[in-house]
Amino acid sequence: LYKTGDLARYLSDGNIEFLGRTDYQVKIRGFRIELGEIEAILGQHPAVHQTVVIARKDFPSDQRLVAYLVPRQQQIPTSDELRRFLKQKLPDYMIPSSFVVLEFLPVIPNGKVDRLSLPAPNQTGQEAPASKVAAQDELELRLTEIWEKVLGIQSLGVNDNYFDLGGDSLLAVHLFTEIEKTLGKNLPLSTLYQAPTVEQLANVIRQSRKLASWSSLVPIQPSGSKPPLFLIHAVFGDVLSYKYLARHLGSEQPVYGLQAQGLDGKQVPYTRIEDMASHYIKEIQTLQPNGPYFLGGHSFGGVVAFEMAQQLHKQGQKVGLLTLFHSSAPVYSKQVSFFKQVLIHLQNLFQKGLTYLREKPLDKWFQDKFIKISYKFHLVVGLSFPRIHRNLYLREVNIQALKKYVPSVYPGQVTFMQIDERVEKTESLNSKYVRQLGWDNLVAGELDIHYIPGNHDSILKEPNVQVLSTKLKVCLEKSRGNAS
Repeated sequence: LYKTGDLARYLSDGNIEFLGRTDYQVKIRGFRIELGEIEAILGQHPAVHQTVVIARKDFPSDQRLVAYLVPRQQQIPTSDELRRFLKQKLPDYMIPSSFVVLEFLPVIPNGKVDRLSLPAPNQTGQEAPASKVAAQDELELRLTEIWEKVLGIQSLGVNDNYFDLGGDSLLAVHLFTEIEKTLGKNLPLSTLYQAPTVEQLANVIRQSRKLASWSSLVPIQPSGSKPPLFLIHAVFGDVLSYKYLARHLGSEQPVYGLQAQGLDGKQVPYTRIEDMASHYIKEIQTLQPNGPYFLGGHSFGGVVAFEMAQQLHKQGQKVGLLTLFHSSAPVYSKQVSFFKQVLIHLQNLFQKGLTYLREKPLDKWFQDKFIKISYKFHLVVGLSFPRIHRNLYLREVNIQALKKYVPSVYPGQVTFMQIDERVEKTESLNSKYVRQLGWDNLVAGELDIHYIPGNHDSILKEPNVQVLSTKLKVCLEKSRGNAS
């Protein structure tokens, strides 16, 4: 076959359907996406005459999908209508964040679409209109403007859900940074669990005496008749990444997150895994005084959950389930003083010259130290530490805590949710994989291993989170039966 670079597929009737170009593949948040596939599905909408989809990077840390369309005979579909149409045939991670209506698509001399000339969503007033509710007062109007700026969406309604608009934890940092700058309100990212719309967020801000709590215990999905599942934060400290897992576990499964102390930029964060675990146990016992407890955590959060299970066991409490989502066992390393680190860097610089700067850049090391000193300075003078740096500081604190942690052997069973792109594995390979993660010498009970497709980050995102939730529901059901 002559390779044209066109992407196509055979249909059941023997015909070939053209889907787009293979050179328009992008990778967003760990997912490889064929833009042509989205264009082909969107082009099937009866009100769409022409369409093109691109990945925009309007923020350095985040890429988002934007769809541009030329309507058929002025029949302009709404953004909500287009999203519902695409969700019938595509996974959530392939749904564009914005839909922009144009009179025509710009082209280059050879007739192909000039993708570089497509305007940013917030540079055109031709955003596909949504069936929206307009802002009712000055606060809702200002919040709407902030959301539109961060999400790159025009004509946003006050009842539009942040997560349905393509928002995630990365954009949430930018969103709440803008809210703090503009409105002077320091809110936790977890506020989006209870207030995912402009209208609801405005109500939270209006209740100045009842602003969203910076408590470590976060109700992600508080309703349901089953015993609650407590999920511990990863290395950056927040728990927004558990949103989709909680949704797929079902409305009858209560889910609570444990976020790090210090996210408000005012409290002193815990520097030891043992202290974090002790604090989180006190938090969950305000809700559930006695076991059995169901605990879990992704990456760093898995280590904290492991220590919580240890302490609960010593208290005589029962742990119904301890599950770790791709979490490696901690490896103790002796801490080196600040001055010794400086001497090591100077020695390496003297021996290797400027090549050392390329091998091991010093700018990140100095940046980490500057953020740490700056955080302590803000605490001393009583100022809130800038939000944009808080997660970076907590990450550094948590990494150092991990290096100092010396775990003991856990007497119970541990359930592992580990990543693997291969569906089939033998039992020997399973055991070998967990031994490589370092847990085999730390668990006296059974190692219950389940493999989830994806990578370290994508197991909590669509579509892999659906596999994770399905297996976790089975484990929870089995653990509840054993506990009773």
